[in-house]
Amino acid sequence: MIAHEGAALFRSVGVGAGKGRCHLRSCRTGSRKPPATQDRMCRIDRGGAAHHGAAMTRVTDLPADLQARIGGADLVVFDGVCVLCSGFFRFMLRQDRHGRFRFATAQSEIGQALYAALDLPREDFETNLVIVEERIHQRLDAFAAAMRALGGLVGPLSWLALLPVGVKDGAYHAIARNRYRLFGRRATCLLPEAALRGRFLPGGW
Repeated sequence: MIAHEGAALFRSVGVGAGKGRCHLRSCRTGSRKPPATQDRMCRIDRGGAAHHGAAMTRVTDLPADLQARIGGADLVVFDGVCVLCSGFFRFMLRQDRHGRFRFATAQSEIGQALYAALDLPREDFETNLVIVEERIHQRLDAFAAAMRALGGLVGPLSWLALLPVGVKDGAYHAIARNRYRLFGRRATCLLPEAALRGRFLPGGW
């Protein structure tokens, strides 16, 4: 069901067979080199887990040109070939009735710049990103922050942020590592139709 929902919102553009890589300049994965692992920024949280890319938690920590491109927007960055992640995007579209959030795919130019600045993998995306009030959230905290910002009936889901770090990250990574196998992976790069492009940041698709 989720794989077919909202098909009218997009038109598909072909990518490399079975690899989910986009071949349009407007939706590309960037460098094919494996992400650096030795020099990643890490933070040891109270649960004792090391989190890559967690040292930078505010938009003001990003390079100045990237800050300018985000422009103070609340933002959701999602894996555009992941069926589960694109389902979250469609859920956000339905729930965000006031148009608070802007969007970008992780494969897009600005998505790649964000993941690079946060020292996160730029091909095998290990987390969606949610920016609310210029604070950058990852993993389950990203979902919780989005729900808190939306409020209403989905607002109580923000309590997930209060779970112990080990529980949150363990559950999130278990799903993230198996999301393509469990929910599917698109063989096409999804581009929003004209009516939705205003919800995406420039260079976000």
